Amino acid sequence: MAVVLVHIIALVSCKNRTGNSQDVGVVSSTEALNSENIDQSADILEKYWKLTSINGEALPANSMGREAHIIFKTENSRIIGNGGCNTLSGHYELKRGNGIVLSKIATTMMACLDMETEGKFLRALETYDKYLIVADTLTLTSTSTNASARFEAVY
Repeated sequence: MAVVLVHIIALVSCKNRTGNSQDVGVVSSTEALNSENIDQSADILEKYWKLTSINGEALPANSMGREAHIIFKTENSRIIGNGGCNTLSGHYELKRGNGIVLSKIATTMMACLDMETEGKFLRALETYDKYLIVADTLTLTSTSTNASARFEAVY
């Protein structure tokens, strides 16, 4: 009985490295709502994310018949996709607090009738530094330029 009591006391009074008492594994409701503490990295990977809007503007119908989309591949932290005309690829890095860094974005160089939407998307792609997933909607945002892109998961 005394041994069990000693173990309970030891578990209840866990100390962190600075010597302060802390509740182990307890997250307050305020912390849970703060995106800095939500890890959505598994939710973003290996899904076909169809681009639906840029900076709040819905995408016009694409005359080329191709969907602008991205896929965050698990292997080698690669991003692949299409801007609506040109194929794209590059690298991504997921950061704590739903941060994201997209880099080394390269595209094919085909000329299409309407390049305006693809141009907006590709110019903003490397500026996005935050992501948020709600249900099947991914939003990429740039804290420096306020640019945003919204995607819907396609299964």
